[in-house]
Amino acid sequence: MNIETDLQAMFAPGFEVNPYIGYAQARVHGDLVHVPSWNSAFAFSIEAVNAIFKHPNASADRMGQMDPNWFGTKLLQPMMLFHDAASHMRLRGLVSQAFTPKAIAETRDAITVLTDELLEFHAKNGGDFLTNVAVPLPMLVIAKLLGLEQVDRAAFRNWADALVVILDGSTYNENDPLKLEQHVAEMFTYFEKSAEMMKMTNASGVLGAMARAEADGQRLSKEELLANAALLLAAGFETTTNLIAGAMLAFAQHPAQWQKLLENPNLTVNATEECLRFVAPVQGTGRLVKNAPIEFRHQTLPVDLNVTLLLGAANRDPKKFENPDAFDITRANAKDHVAFASGAHYCLGAPIARLETQVFLERLAAQYPNFTVPEQHLAYRRNFSIRGLEKLRVNLA
Repeated sequence: MNIETDLQAMFAPGFEVNPYIGYAQARVHGDLVHVPSWNSAFAFSIEAVNAIFKHPNASADRMGQMDPNWFGTKLLQPMMLFHDAASHMRLRGLVSQAFTPKAIAETRDAITVLTDELLEFHAKNGGDFLTNVAVPLPMLVIAKLLGLEQVDRAAFRNWADALVVILDGSTYNENDPLKLEQHVAEMFTYFEKSAEMMKMTNASGVLGAMARAEADGQRLSKEELLANAALLLAAGFETTTNLIAGAMLAFAQHPAQWQKLLENPNLTVNATEECLRFVAPVQGTGRLVKNAPIEFRHQTLPVDLNVTLLLGAANRDPKKFENPDAFDITRANAKDHVAFASGAHYCLGAPIARLETQVFLERLAAQYPNFTVPEQHLAYRRNFSIRGLEKLRVNLA
Protein backbone atom coordinates (compact mmCIF):
# COMPACT_ATOMS: atom_id res chain seq x y z
CA MET A 1 0.00 0.00 0.00
CA ASN A 2 1.41 3.36 -1.08
CA ILE A 3 0.26 6.39 0.93
CA GLU A 4 0.88 8.94 -1.80
CA THR A 5 -0.87 6.85 -4.47
CA ASP A 6 -3.95 6.41 -2.29
CA LEU A 7 -4.04 10.11 -1.45
CA GLN A 8 -3.49 11.22 -5.05
CA ALA A 9 -6.59 9.26 -6.03
CA MET A 10 -8.68 11.68 -3.97
CA PHE A 11 -7.81 14.50 -6.37
CA ALA A 12 -8.37 12.57 -9.61
CA PRO A 13 -11.23 13.47 -11.98
CA GLY A 14 -14.30 11.41 -11.16
CA PHE A 15 -13.41 10.93 -7.49
CA GLU A 16 -16.43 13.04 -6.49
CA VAL A 17 -18.85 10.40 -7.84
CA ASN A 18 -18.16 8.15 -4.84
CA PRO A 19 -15.38 9.58 -2.67
CA TYR A 20 -16.12 7.19 0.20
CA ILE A 21 -14.41 4.27 -1.51
CA GLY A 22 -11.23 6.33 -1.79
CA TYR A 23 -11.51 7.59 1.78
CA ALA A 24 -11.78 4.04 3.08
CA GLN A 25 -8.73 3.00 1.08
CA ALA A 26 -6.65 5.94 2.30
CA ARG A 27 -7.91 5.60 5.89
CA VAL A 28 -5.95 2.36 6.36
CA HIS A 29 -2.82 4.54 6.66
CA GLY A 30 -4.18 6.19 9.81
CA ASP A 31 -6.70 8.62 11.25
CA LEU A 32 -4.25 11.46 10.58
CA VAL A 33 -1.84 10.87 7.72
CA HIS A 34 1.24 13.11 7.56
CA VAL A 35 3.04 13.26 4.19
CA PRO A 36 6.25 15.31 4.67
CA SER A 37 7.09 15.29 0.95
CA TRP A 38 3.81 17.14 0.30
CA ASN A 39 4.11 19.36 3.38
CA SER A 40 0.58 18.15 4.12
CA ALA A 41 -1.47 16.05 6.48
CA PHE A 42 -4.94 14.56 6.03
CA ALA A 43 -7.45 14.01 8.85
CA PHE A 44 -9.88 11.14 8.25
CA SER A 45 -11.50 10.42 11.63
CA ILE A 46 -13.98 12.33 13.79
CA GLU A 47 -11.38 12.48 16.56
CA ALA A 48 -8.66 13.87 14.33
CA VAL A 49 -10.93 16.38 12.58
CA ASN A 50 -12.31 17.70 15.87
CA ALA A 51 -8.84 17.86 17.42
CA ILE A 52 -7.52 20.02 14.57
CA PHE A 53 -10.62 22.22 14.41
CA LYS A 54 -10.30 23.00 18.12
CA HIS A 55 -6.51 23.32 18.37
CA PRO A 56 -5.26 26.88 18.93
CA ASN A 57 -2.32 26.31 16.57
CA ALA A 58 -4.56 25.23 13.67
CA SER A 59 -5.14 28.45 11.74
CA ALA A 60 -7.96 29.19 9.32
CA ASP A 61 -5.87 32.00 7.84
CA ARG A 62 -4.16 30.58 4.77
CA MET A 63 -4.00 33.89 2.90
CA GLY A 64 -0.21 34.00 3.12
CA GLN A 65 -0.08 31.02 0.76
CA MET A 66 -2.06 32.81 -1.94
CA ASP A 67 -0.94 35.25 -4.60
CA PRO A 68 -1.65 38.71 -3.13
CA ASN A 69 -2.39 40.04 -6.61
CA TRP A 70 -5.04 37.41 -7.38
CA PHE A 71 -8.52 38.89 -7.20
CA GLY A 72 -9.69 35.79 -5.32
CA THR A 73 -7.27 36.56 -2.48
CA LYS A 74 -8.73 40.03 -2.12
CA LEU A 75 -12.23 38.53 -2.11
CA LEU A 76 -11.49 35.85 0.50
CA GLN A 77 -9.26 37.88 2.85
CA PRO A 78 -12.09 39.74 4.69
CA MET A 79 -14.27 36.61 5.09
CA MET A 80 -14.59 35.38 8.67
CA LEU A 81 -13.97 31.89 7.28
CA PHE A 82 -10.26 32.80 7.01
CA HIS A 83 -9.78 34.61 10.33
CA ASP A 84 -8.65 33.39 13.75
CA ALA A 85 -9.11 34.32 17.39
CA ALA A 86 -10.04 37.95 18.09
CA SER A 87 -10.35 38.89 14.42
CA HIS A 88 -12.69 35.97 13.77
CA MET A 89 -14.71 36.69 16.91
CA ARG A 90 -15.17 40.30 15.87
CA LEU A 91 -16.40 39.49 12.37
CA ARG A 92 -18.57 36.58 13.50
CA GLY A 93 -20.03 38.66 16.33
CA LEU A 94 -21.02 41.47 13.98
CA VAL A 95 -22.53 39.10 11.41
CA SER A 96 -24.26 36.85 13.95
CA GLN A 97 -26.28 39.77 15.31
CA ALA A 98 -28.46 39.27 12.25
CA PHE A 99 -28.87 35.49 12.79
CA THR A 100 -30.84 35.36 16.00
CA PRO A 101 -32.84 32.22 16.86
CA LYS A 102 -35.99 34.37 16.70
CA ALA A 103 -35.21 35.55 13.17
CA ILE A 104 -34.60 32.00 11.98
CA ALA A 105 -37.70 30.57 13.70
CA GLU A 106 -39.83 33.24 12.05
CA THR A 107 -38.86 31.92 8.61
CA ARG A 108 -40.56 28.52 9.15
CA ASP A 109 -43.94 29.58 7.74
CA ALA A 110 -42.31 31.22 4.72
CA ILE A 111 -40.16 28.14 4.08
CA THR A 112 -43.25 25.91 4.31
CA VAL A 113 -45.22 27.98 1.80
CA LEU A 114 -42.27 28.20 -0.57
CA THR A 115 -41.57 24.45 -0.34
CA ASP A 116 -45.19 23.63 -1.16
CA GLU A 117 -45.16 25.96 -4.17
CA LEU A 118 -41.91 24.55 -5.58
CA LEU A 119 -42.95 20.92 -5.07
CA GLU A 120 -46.30 21.60 -6.73
CA PHE A 121 -44.57 23.23 -9.69
CA HIS A 122 -42.27 20.23 -10.09
CA ALA A 123 -45.17 17.78 -9.79
CA LYS A 124 -46.98 19.56 -12.65
CA ASN A 125 -44.01 20.24 -14.91
CA GLY A 126 -41.39 17.56 -14.16
CA GLY A 127 -37.83 18.08 -15.33
CA ASP A 128 -34.75 18.62 -13.19
CA PHE A 129 -35.45 18.54 -9.45
CA LEU A 130 -32.46 20.77 -8.70
CA THR A 131 -33.64 23.47 -11.09
CA ASN A 132 -37.23 23.34 -9.84
CA VAL A 133 -36.81 22.76 -6.11
CA ALA A 134 -33.36 22.15 -4.61
CA VAL A 135 -31.81 25.33 -6.07
CA PRO A 136 -34.61 27.90 -5.66
CA LEU A 137 -35.63 26.82 -2.14
CA PRO A 138 -32.40 27.74 -0.30
CA MET A 139 -31.71 30.53 -2.78
CA LEU A 140 -34.97 32.31 -2.00
CA VAL A 141 -34.65 31.60 1.73
CA ILE A 142 -31.15 33.12 1.97
CA ALA A 143 -32.29 36.03 -0.22
CA LYS A 144 -35.18 36.65 2.18
CA LEU A 145 -32.84 36.46 5.18
CA LEU A 146 -30.48 38.91 3.52
CA GLY A 147 -33.47 41.18 2.95
CA LEU A 148 -33.42 40.86 -0.84
CA GLU A 149 -37.04 40.07 -1.66
CA GLN A 150 -36.81 40.46 -5.44
CA VAL A 151 -33.95 38.35 -6.76
CA ASP A 152 -32.70 37.46 -10.21
CA ARG A 153 -32.42 33.68 -9.83
CA ALA A 154 -30.04 33.27 -12.78
CA ALA A 155 -27.73 35.98 -11.44
CA PHE A 156 -27.78 34.53 -7.91
CA ARG A 157 -26.90 31.09 -9.26
CA ASN A 158 -24.01 32.52 -11.29
CA TRP A 159 -22.70 34.40 -8.24
CA ALA A 160 -22.91 31.38 -5.97
CA ASP A 161 -21.28 29.10 -8.55
CA ALA A 162 -18.42 31.57 -8.98
CA LEU A 163 -17.90 31.80 -5.22
CA VAL A 164 -17.82 28.02 -4.82
CA VAL A 165 -15.16 27.72 -7.53
CA ILE A 166 -13.04 30.42 -5.87
CA LEU A 167 -13.50 29.03 -2.35
CA ASP A 168 -12.54 25.52 -3.45
CA GLY A 169 -9.79 26.47 -5.87
CA SER A 170 -9.32 22.94 -7.26
CA THR A 171 -11.18 23.68 -10.51
CA TYR A 172 -10.37 27.38 -10.85
CA ASN A 173 -8.20 26.85 -13.92
CA GLU A 174 -10.95 24.79 -15.56
CA ASN A 175 -13.21 27.85 -15.54
CA ASP A 176 -13.08 31.24 -17.25
CA PRO A 177 -11.31 33.57 -14.78
CA LEU A 178 -12.68 36.69 -16.46
CA LYS A 179 -16.22 35.35 -16.18
CA LEU A 180 -15.70 34.55 -12.50
CA GLU A 181 -14.42 38.08 -11.85
CA GLN A 182 -17.38 39.52 -13.73
CA HIS A 183 -19.87 37.57 -11.60
CA VAL A 184 -18.16 38.67 -8.37
CA ALA A 185 -18.11 42.32 -9.51
CA GLU A 186 -21.83 42.16 -10.36
CA MET A 187 -22.60 40.62 -6.97
CA PHE A 188 -20.61 43.24 -5.06
CA THR A 189 -22.28 46.09 -6.95
CA TYR A 190 -25.70 44.66 -6.16
CA PHE A 191 -24.90 44.01 -2.50
CA GLU A 192 -23.35 47.45 -1.99
CA LYS A 193 -26.35 49.28 -3.41
CA SER A 194 -28.80 47.09 -1.49
CA ALA A 195 -26.92 47.45 1.82
CA GLU A 196 -26.77 51.23 1.51
CA MET A 197 -30.47 51.46 0.76
CA MET A 198 -31.37 49.10 3.63
CA LYS A 199 -29.15 51.02 6.02
CA MET A 200 -30.78 54.32 5.08
CA THR A 201 -34.32 52.99 5.39
CA ASN A 202 -33.64 50.84 8.46
CA ALA A 203 -35.04 47.90 6.48
CA SER A 204 -35.10 44.41 7.95
CA GLY A 205 -32.82 41.64 6.74
CA VAL A 206 -29.31 40.38 7.38
CA LEU A 207 -27.64 42.70 4.87
CA GLY A 208 -29.13 45.80 6.48
CA ALA A 209 -28.40 44.48 9.97
CA MET A 210 -24.78 43.82 8.98
CA ALA A 211 -24.47 47.34 7.58
CA ARG A 212 -25.78 48.78 10.86
CA ALA A 213 -24.15 46.29 13.25
CA GLU A 214 -21.65 47.53 15.80
CA ALA A 215 -19.54 45.81 18.45
CA ASP A 216 -17.19 47.69 20.76
CA GLY A 217 -17.60 50.78 18.63
CA GLN A 218 -16.62 48.99 15.42
CA ARG A 219 -18.57 48.41 12.25
CA LEU A 220 -17.88 46.13 9.33
CA SER A 221 -15.78 47.85 6.69
CA LYS A 222 -17.17 47.94 3.17
CA GLU A 223 -14.84 45.10 2.15
CA GLU A 224 -15.84 43.03 5.19
CA LEU A 225 -19.54 43.63 4.61
CA LEU A 226 -19.42 42.60 0.96
CA ALA A 227 -17.13 39.59 1.45
CA ASN A 228 -19.15 38.17 4.34
CA ALA A 229 -22.46 38.78 2.57
CA ALA A 230 -20.97 36.79 -0.32
CA LEU A 231 -19.94 34.05 2.09
CA LEU A 232 -23.47 33.85 3.49
CA LEU A 233 -24.85 33.58 -0.04
CA ALA A 234 -22.52 30.73 -1.00
CA ALA A 235 -22.71 28.87 2.31
CA GLY A 236 -26.45 29.36 2.75
CA PHE A 237 -27.41 28.43 -0.77
CA GLU A 238 -25.03 26.05 -2.50
CA THR A 239 -24.49 23.61 0.36
CA THR A 240 -28.20 23.37 1.26
CA THR A 241 -29.05 22.75 -2.38
CA ASN A 242 -26.67 19.80 -2.35
CA LEU A 243 -28.05 18.58 0.99
CA ILE A 244 -31.67 18.58 -0.20
CA ALA A 245 -30.88 16.88 -3.51
CA GLY A 246 -28.63 14.38 -1.77
CA ALA A 247 -31.32 13.62 0.81
CA MET A 248 -33.84 13.02 -1.97
CA LEU A 249 -31.50 10.54 -3.63
CA ALA A 250 -30.60 8.84 -0.34
CA PHE A 251 -34.23 8.15 0.50
CA ALA A 252 -34.92 6.95 -3.04
CA GLN A 253 -32.04 4.49 -2.76
CA HIS A 254 -33.16 3.39 0.71
CA PRO A 255 -36.96 3.05 0.47
CA ALA A 256 -37.21 1.26 3.83
CA GLN A 257 -35.88 4.42 5.49
CA TRP A 258 -38.45 6.56 3.69
CA GLN A 259 -41.18 4.21 4.89
CA LYS A 260 -39.92 4.60 8.46
CA LEU A 261 -40.19 8.38 8.15
CA LEU A 262 -43.71 8.15 6.74
CA GLU A 263 -44.76 5.92 9.62
CA ASN A 264 -43.07 8.06 12.25
CA PRO A 265 -42.86 11.80 11.38
CA ASN A 266 -41.17 12.40 14.73
CA LEU A 267 -38.03 11.00 13.11
CA THR A 268 -37.70 14.08 10.88
CA VAL A 269 -35.18 15.85 13.12
CA ASN A 270 -32.93 12.79 13.42
CA ALA A 271 -33.42 12.03 9.73
CA THR A 272 -32.08 15.49 8.94
CA GLU A 273 -28.98 14.79 11.03
CA GLU A 274 -28.46 11.47 9.24
CA CYS A 275 -28.80 13.23 5.88
CA LEU A 276 -26.13 15.71 6.96
CA ARG A 277 -23.85 12.85 8.01
CA PHE A 278 -24.51 10.68 4.99
CA VAL A 279 -24.61 13.34 2.26
CA ALA A 280 -21.92 15.64 3.74
CA PRO A 281 -22.34 18.57 1.30
CA VAL A 282 -19.00 20.01 2.46
CA GLN A 283 -16.44 17.25 1.99
CA GLY A 284 -13.36 19.05 3.21
CA THR A 285 -11.69 22.21 4.41
CA GLY A 286 -8.18 23.23 5.42
CA ARG A 287 -6.04 24.52 8.25
CA LEU A 288 -2.44 25.71 8.53
CA VAL A 289 -0.24 24.85 11.51
CA LYS A 290 0.96 28.16 12.99
CA ASN A 291 2.93 29.43 15.98
CA ALA A 292 3.90 26.00 17.35
CA PRO A 293 3.62 22.32 16.30
CA ILE A 294 0.45 20.33 16.91
CA GLU A 295 0.66 17.04 18.78
CA PHE A 296 -1.88 14.37 17.91
CA ARG A 297 -1.42 11.02 19.58
CA HIS A 298 2.20 10.14 18.76
CA GLN A 299 2.52 12.49 15.78
CA THR A 300 3.97 15.97 15.61
CA LEU A 301 2.65 18.27 12.90
CA PRO A 302 5.26 20.98 12.23
CA VAL A 303 4.64 24.69 11.77
CA ASP A 304 3.61 25.72 8.23
CA LEU A 305 2.10 22.30 7.50
CA ASN A 306 -1.15 22.24 5.52
CA VAL A 307 -3.83 20.03 7.07
CA THR A 308 -6.84 18.89 5.04
CA LEU A 309 -9.84 18.04 7.21
CA LEU A 310 -11.90 15.46 5.33
CA LEU A 311 -15.37 16.00 6.76
CA GLY A 312 -16.92 13.49 4.37
CA ALA A 313 -14.50 10.81 5.54
CA ALA A 314 -15.01 11.69 9.21
CA ASN A 315 -18.76 11.34 8.79
CA ARG A 316 -18.15 7.74 7.68
CA ASP A 317 -15.68 7.00 10.50
CA PRO A 318 -16.21 3.34 11.47
CA LYS A 319 -14.81 4.04 14.94
CA LYS A 320 -17.61 6.52 15.55
CA PHE A 321 -20.51 5.26 13.46
CA GLU A 322 -21.53 1.62 13.35
CA ASN A 323 -21.91 0.43 9.74
CA PRO A 324 -21.05 3.97 8.56
CA ASP A 325 -21.97 3.47 4.90
CA ALA A 326 -25.56 2.57 5.84
CA PHE A 327 -28.21 5.28 5.66
CA ASP A 328 -30.16 4.89 8.91
CA ILE A 329 -32.51 7.64 10.11
CA THR A 330 -32.83 5.97 13.52
CA ARG A 331 -29.07 6.13 14.12
CA ALA A 332 -28.65 7.11 17.77
CA ASN A 333 -25.54 9.26 17.28
CA ALA A 334 -26.33 10.73 13.85
CA LYS A 335 -25.99 14.24 15.28
CA ASP A 336 -22.31 13.61 16.10
CA HIS A 337 -21.35 14.37 12.49
CA VAL A 338 -19.04 17.24 11.52
CA ALA A 339 -21.02 18.41 8.49
CA PHE A 340 -21.05 21.91 9.99
CA ALA A 341 -17.42 21.75 11.22
CA SER A 342 -16.80 22.24 14.95
CA GLY A 343 -15.15 24.60 17.40
CA ALA A 344 -15.02 28.36 16.87
CA HIS A 345 -15.82 28.04 13.16
CA TYR A 346 -18.97 25.96 13.64
CA CYS A 347 -21.29 26.96 10.78
CA LEU A 348 -23.28 30.08 11.59
CA GLY A 349 -26.02 29.00 9.19
CA ALA A 350 -26.49 25.50 10.63
CA PRO A 351 -29.90 26.27 12.19
CA ILE A 352 -31.37 27.58 8.93
CA ALA A 353 -29.99 24.64 6.90
CA ARG A 354 -31.49 22.21 9.42
CA LEU A 355 -34.83 24.02 9.36
CA GLU A 356 -35.02 24.06 5.56
CA THR A 357 -34.25 20.35 5.36
CA GLN A 358 -36.71 19.43 8.10
CA VAL A 359 -39.52 21.43 6.49
CA PHE A 360 -38.68 19.97 3.08
CA LEU A 361 -38.90 16.39 4.40
CA GLU A 362 -42.14 17.17 6.26
CA ARG A 363 -43.82 18.65 3.18
CA LEU A 364 -42.53 15.97 0.83
CA ALA A 365 -43.89 13.25 3.13
CA ALA A 366 -47.23 15.02 3.51
CA GLN A 367 -47.77 15.89 -0.15
CA TYR A 368 -45.82 13.36 -2.22
CA PRO A 369 -45.14 10.25 -0.13
CA ASN A 370 -44.95 8.06 -3.24
CA PHE A 371 -42.22 9.99 -5.07
CA THR A 372 -39.80 8.02 -7.24
CA VAL A 373 -36.35 8.67 -8.66
CA PRO A 374 -36.04 6.84 -12.00
CA GLU A 375 -32.83 5.10 -12.95
CA GLN A 376 -30.47 7.64 -14.47
CA HIS A 377 -26.84 8.61 -14.88
CA LEU A 378 -25.76 10.56 -11.79
CA ALA A 379 -23.19 13.26 -12.52
CA TYR A 380 -21.57 15.27 -9.75
CA ARG A 381 -20.09 18.72 -10.06
CA ARG A 382 -16.31 18.74 -10.27
CA ASN A 383 -15.33 20.16 -6.92
CA PHE A 384 -13.13 18.76 -4.16
CA SER A 385 -14.62 20.64 -1.20
CA ILE A 386 -18.32 20.92 -2.01
CA ARG A 387 -20.00 17.82 -3.43
CA GLY A 388 -23.32 18.01 -5.25
CA LEU A 389 -25.33 16.52 -8.07
CA GLU A 390 -25.48 18.38 -11.37
CA LYS A 391 -29.10 17.34 -11.91
CA LEU A 392 -31.65 14.80 -10.71
CA ARG A 393 -34.88 13.57 -12.29
CA VAL A 394 -37.62 13.02 -9.72
CA ASN A 395 -41.23 11.97 -10.23
CA LEU A 396 -43.70 13.39 -7.71
CA ALA A 397 -47.10 11.73 -7.44
